Amino acid sequence: MAEVGGPKTEEKDELGNYPELKRNYASFLPLINACVERFCDTLERPELLQRMATVGGYHTETFARSIASHSRYVLVAMGGKRGRPYAVHPASGVVLGNRQPYRHLTDLAIIAEIAHKGTVVIDDIEDGTLVRNSIATLHAKLGEEYGNPEKGRTEAINFGNLLYFIPVFIWSFFFCS
Repeated sequence: MAEVGGPKTEEKDELGNYPELKRNYASFLPLINACVERFCDTLERPELLQRMATVGGYHTETFARSIASHSRYVLVAMGGKRGRPYAVHPASGVVLGNRQPYRHLTDLAIIAEIAHKGTVVIDDIEDGTLVRNSIATLHAKLGEEYGNPEKGRTEAINFGNLLYFIPVFIWSFFFCS
């Protein structure tokens, strides 16, 4: 008898999980983590930092130091599930009609993660969260480093808000100059 209802969907295991999806995610995570590292490297480029500092009216060396350390801490050390780029990446393959999207689309997929990390930094301040994923939140870390929790929160707010706009700024720096 013929199968009714279209193509077969992935079977769930006894716990209701999708093992194929988990395997795909596990193989994709190193790719996204490498893109995040490249993004942090890009943020440390002197000409980009100079332009960002100039536009914002900041002292370039101070701005560069905080961007470099904060971005690596929030985007790399604090980790996370990286679910947003995982969702964007396969969707870009569907749109392009192939299963292996181009690398630059993977780089673009992390934009969702970067903006999300900005919301996480702000949310941690609003909720008073001091630890996330077993690591001190940015405002808690900075408050301890400065010996002043208020200064830590202020700098974390500025950095969290900056994460909303950094992807757009980088895009304009490389493609609209």
